[in-house]
Amino acid sequence: MLKFIISILFTITAGIVSPNDRPLEDDEQELIQYLQRDLGDYFYLAVSYDHSSTQTLYVSSTAEDKSLNLYALASQFRNEEAHLSESQSAALGTYRCSIRLYEEWLLLHFQEHNSGIIVGVDAQSASHLRDFLEDLSPVVSPVL
Repeated sequence: MLKFIISILFTITAGIVSPNDRPLEDDEQELIQYLQRDLGDYFYLAVSYDHSSTQTLYVSSTAEDKSLNLYALASQFRNEEAHLSESQSAALGTYRCSIRLYEEWLLLHFQEHNSGIIVGVDAQSASHLRDFLEDLSPVVSPVL
C-alpha cells in the first residue's frame, strides 16, 4: 500500500515540477510574461520539449489543482504529432499548431521538427482564438 501511495505522489509531483527543470531562458520568460499579460487568469500552463527533455515553463495554481502529469502530456503530443502529415495539421506561418479543445481546457501545441511548446488555457478564451494565435506566434518563435 505504501509503495502505491508513493507512486501516486511521485506521478503528481513529477507532473508539476521536476528537479531537471532549469531556469528559464530570456525568450522563454518573454513568452510567459506575454501569456500572463494577454490571458491573465485564463493562462494555465506552458511546457516545452525537444527530442530528449521536457521543461515546465509555467504552471498556474489552477493547473496544479488538476494534478496533471505534464511530462506524460508532452510525451503524448510529441509522439502523436510525429505521425501527422502536412494535410492533417494546419500551417501557421513557419510553425505548426494543433489545437485541442476540452470541456475546461484549450491546449495549443506548437511544433517544429523535434521541439514543441504546449500552452494550456481556459476554454473560455477560445472566443478570441484567431487574434490570440496571430499575436502569440512571434513570441513563441524564439522559444522554439
